[in-house]
Amino acid sequence: MRKPLRMLAVAALLLAPLAPGPAAAASGSLADGYVIYEHARPVPDLPFKQRLDGMIRDVSLKDFAGKVVVLNFWATWCPPCVAEMPSLDRLQGDLGGEGIVVVALSEDRGGFAVVDPFYAGKGLSTLARYSDPDGRLARHFGIKVMPTTILIGPDGIPVGEIEGGAEWDSPEAKRLLQALKKH
Repeated sequence: MRKPLRMLAVAALLLAPLAPGPAAAASGSLADGYVIYEHARPVPDLPFKQRLDGMIRDVSLKDFAGKVVVLNFWATWCPPCVAEMPSLDRLQGDLGGEGIVVVALSEDRGGFAVVDPFYAGKGLSTLARYSDPDGRLARHFGIKVMPTTILIGPDGIPVGEIEGGAEWDSPEAKRLLQALKKH
């Protein structure tokens, strides 16, 4: 079930200015998987793969410095992930050129051999293709449920996360991301 982002938006806007603490810890669940970080540390410089113009290259979250990152951990075998992907694709199309980037990071062990046909079959046209087949980044963030989406501010500090699908192209989500861009 995809969730509205109202509670996350309010909490994220209130908590975004907090200074990072020494460790990433959640302050608690707001409702049904919404978690706002009380203390967070900058994103790690762990590499993952991007397919761009037919070539595969290593990238890291540090490559998106200065942008709000919607970091979505997903897999092709996960029904809520599959349902959520079109809204992430539309979000990237709507706000991708405005200092906001969607990094839909596939956790499929088959990498791009699985991701490429999935994108083609679903008609996903604006999302870049990212893969983390060994799950290093997911382990770093302690991901236990897919999809899980972590919002990262332009300063490289994670703000919070949502476990489960959400309506990422909703007006609420867009307002939240645009507000995070200003912090």
